[in-house]
Amino acid sequence: MSPEQWGAFSASLIFTLAAAGTPGPNNMLLTASGAQFGLWRTLPFWLGIRLGNAAMLLAIGAGLGELLELYPSLHRALQILSALYLLYLAWRIAQVRLGSASQEQAKPIGVLAAAAFQFVNPKVWATTLASVSAFSLPGPAYWPSLSWLLLAWLLSGSVMNLMWIAFGVGIRHWLNSPRRQFWFAQGMGGLTAATVLLVFW
Repeated sequence: MSPEQWGAFSASLIFTLAAAGTPGPNNMLLTASGAQFGLWRTLPFWLGIRLGNAAMLLAIGAGLGELLELYPSLHRALQILSALYLLYLAWRIAQVRLGSASQEQAKPIGVLAAAAFQFVNPKVWATTLASVSAFSLPGPAYWPSLSWLLLAWLLSGSVMNLMWIAFGVGIRHWLNSPRRQFWFAQGMGGLTAATVLLVFW
């Protein structure tokens, strides 16, 4: 790794730690899933996030971001789809009650669904576009710099996502009454719905 690549990688680690660690659709859903299903059953969701994020970064690096700039109507359609899907997920989260018959039949988000969700996740779009713009290097160093950026996202995203899952798992014992479960579900659903603001920011 050249000094220039090392500098870009170090800066991208700081950026990705902040981006992956702050509240957003992924982290709200991971917390809710950790509380509802526990660590092991939430891991496929985590893996799908990381795979989807990697696929998006490579797609943006290959020119997807420029395509959206070229066709504003495509970008607007993606925004509307993102907002509607986030509101649907928020509604689903708000209905969760631990230990209920519906909760027992529920399934956590799987790898493929989580990976696909990244492409309608406004925070992932914004932060991935920003990171490619800020930390990719020109010329022959372009793709090597993207591979280091991919590693930064993998490391930072993995650590931060797992921390949000652990938070959800940690508060399961606190959710020992219907009243607390209700307010937790409403709060997580409300926070997820609030991330719709990121779509049109």
